[in-house]
Amino acid sequence: MKTKEHHLTKRNGWYYFQKKPFKFSLQTTDREVAVELRDKYLQDIRDYGKPVFAETTEQKVFGEVAVEFVEDFKRMIKSGERKPGTLKNYRFSLNKYILEKFGNVPIEDIKRKDIIRFRKTLPASTTNVENILTPMRSIMSYAIEMEYLKYNPFNDIKGLPKQKPKNNEPFILEEVFKILECIYHHLREFYQTLFFTGARFSEIAGLKRRYVRLDKREIEITEAYVKGETVDTKTDGSDRIVKLNNFAFEALLRQMNKNPKGMPNDYVFLSTKGNPLHPDPCGTLWRKAVKKAGLIHRPQKNTRHTFISNSLRQGENSWFVAKQCGHVSLKQINTVYSKYIPSDRDGDKLEKAYEAVKVSSNLPHQKGEVKTKVHNLAIK
Repeated sequence: MKTKEHHLTKRNGWYYFQKKPFKFSLQTTDREVAVELRDKYLQDIRDYGKPVFAETTEQKVFGEVAVEFVEDFKRMIKSGERKPGTLKNYRFSLNKYILEKFGNVPIEDIKRKDIIRFRKTLPASTTNVENILTPMRSIMSYAIEMEYLKYNPFNDIKGLPKQKPKNNEPFILEEVFKILECIYHHLREFYQTLFFTGARFSEIAGLKRRYVRLDKREIEITEAYVKGETVDTKTDGSDRIVKLNNFAFEALLRQMNKNPKGMPNDYVFLSTKGNPLHPDPCGTLWRKAVKKAGLIHRPQKNTRHTFISNSLRQGENSWFVAKQCGHVSLKQINTVYSKYIPSDRDGDKLEKAYEAVKVSSNLPHQKGEVKTKVHNLAIK
């Protein structure tokens, strides 16, 4: 006995007609509509030997538009407008999460509520969720440009509130040296370089010998090693010359001397197996070192945070610190790290300058207590 849903299958909420050799989407999530369409197509097969479709404007499914978008993205990579690493991240999010849910869904049928519900199913942190949705957001914008869509459902979706990190306080200098004492000896120079240059993990992992200029006490950062390949740095401003302080210089000098006959294109830092360093296995050794040092765990990217905050605490010029780390402006320094800038005498510098000018001018100058007449004001 046939059930009411015979010749129907349901995938990701959408109904499909299925009767050999025919299988296609009914482009509906409504069960009653699907049953009516199924009955019509079964009758068509009995009468004409095949389903008879009404003439409609071709409607692209999300997966088709995603393929077009990726091809266009490849063109932009060739012209230098976009970076290969970005496409690699997009592909990962699309293949692992997005296409499974929306690949066969007509793009016009994807609504705001569908995206919000999908977002809630993603097993990741706030930052990762937003990163996963980024290629989907870009594809929707591409669909608008190509006139596949009239309205972008992402327009009405607010970003998730940022989660406060459990513990992202920088390490003080004494803690830095404790970690370096406890870290696996093969990685000591690597982490010492991270701590005292403020560079990203991928930037030092991708550092090649030809970019190390010990005679000038500097390194040039133009590449990064990400997910098994050398790519451009994270942002345009990330390409930079990094000045080496004594601690960074000593670490790089020791590392370069481990392989004095190395070729210019060789990576400076390698694993014990001779491969460029990867954050996952290094992260395991990092956690062990932090625990052995008796410190509260913080992610290894905290080395950059530690460099910036300690530099500012010691009175380094904010713009110098920003340039060392590849920031093109002081915005992040001022908004994120301002609390680490010494403030014992905040507000007295302008006062001192004013006093110096006032003494040499004809402005009234009165030493000692200044009495101010206070008026009682009231709004009547």
